[in-house]
Amino acid sequence: MGMKTNIGSVDRVARLAVGVVLLAVAAAGLGGLVEVGTVVAGVAALVGIVLTGTAVARVCPLYSVLGVDTCSAT
Repeated sequence: MGMKTNIGSVDRVARLAVGVVLLAVAAAGLGGLVEVGTVVAGVAALVGIVLTGTAVARVCPLYSVLGVDTCSAT
């Protein structure tokens, strides 16, 4: 049994947009195109992966723990 969907449409689009931007910054930073530092690029990649993953799955484990559900806000 999977987790109940708790990410609404607006939340999903925002997570996806920010996640993709962070992944692009991380790729540019690790590729030497932008001077952001390895640690910053690594953190950006990690946060980007989490945001993109939760947007695709439409489930946020932290939202589940906190009792947040943005599905009703769509």
